[in-house]
Amino acid sequence: MERLISLTLIAVFALFGIVTSTTECDLPPSLWCSTSETAKRCKVFDQCKDYQTEKRDAKLVNVTLYHESLCPDCIDFITTSLWKAFTKVSDIFTITMVPYGNAMEKKEANKYKFFCQHGEAECVGNLIESCAIYVLKNERASFNYSHCIASYLNTQRRVDFPKAAKKCANEQSINYDQIDACANGQLGNQLEHQMAVRTRALNPSHNYVPWVTINGVHTEALQNQTETDLIKVVCDTYQGPKPSACQEIIHDTHSCRRLKSEL
Repeated sequence: MERLISLTLIAVFALFGIVTSTTECDLPPSLWCSTSETAKRCKVFDQCKDYQTEKRDAKLVNVTLYHESLCPDCIDFITTSLWKAFTKVSDIFTITMVPYGNAMEKKEANKYKFFCQHGEAECVGNLIESCAIYVLKNERASFNYSHCIASYLNTQRRVDFPKAAKKCANEQSINYDQIDACANGQLGNQLEHQMAVRTRALNPSHNYVPWVTINGVHTEALQNQTETDLIKVVCDTYQGPKPSACQEIIHDTHSCRRLKSEL
């Protein structure tokens, strides 16, 4: 894909008679339009204006995380691999959070009773996260909120989920009372039921969490890649011009490393 983009850009720039000095532009053609600053340095700013339309038309990669609020591995994934990707390449992927995981539910009268792997406290956490997603109605804001909570839980294991959720809400100017009312009412119960339905609809069915799908696809190989280098997975999947952070990862992952036995 990168080679195809490079050839396309070379053809476009050749058509306009553009010759770029390597002393001024030390990047491959596929990255000349990655940012306005790069385009100016490579003397293709005007031509990149039209080319950026392709980037806007490229479909964003969807990363969906099926998780549960007090799962240590889920907390670790949110605060490491997923957070790193969010800070580096968030402009080319979307994040969908599904807080339910290995829980079970049982219909009782007009509501559902949930049974969670890490006890009742985890069910409370799942409800709070589901309600935060509903209340905030912005995937980036809700993920940023979830990351804040996970960070507190990761560093202070004795902090309960509601306490961490309230603290993060205060830090991020979020109306926690609205989230809390949702989590303790019928709305939260129905929202968490929807998370249960979505989790059960997975194909293949999940058998652990965190469980990650990329554009709706899950394989063991893909799961392993998302845990070790989610940025590379997102960059490889994205069909538009790659942001500069992708190039950094490409250089890093294609380097030849000496084995310790050779030292």
